[in-house]
Amino acid sequence: MFDVPNTAKQLLLLFQNLILRAAKSIVMSKASQPELKKFMDKKLFVHLQGGRKVSGVLRGYDLFLNLVLDDSMEETVAAQKHPIGTVVIRGNSVTSMETLESTRS
Repeated sequence: MFDVPNTAKQLLLLFQNLILRAAKSIVMSKASQPELKKFMDKKLFVHLQGGRKVSGVLRGYDLFLNLVLDDSMEETVAAQKHPIGTVVIRGNSVTSMETLESTRS
């Protein structure tokens, strides 16, 4: 596949080439924005990895499904709810989401 580099300079050039290829594939991929616009300003219930559960009003999101929830509550064992305010949830920790309000306009 690749010739084994015998100098540090060749190794550096090989590494740079691999990084450029990876960057081009990222730029060329057509990642689309999650379709969460209809859930903006609606109360959501979010299940997270590790069994955590958070509910709150969706105030923002991005391409990676990172979420901003306002007036958030974390549910713990025995259905106890603890207010946690405004939170940013990393998208890769979200396992599922559901709306707690109607999305009709």
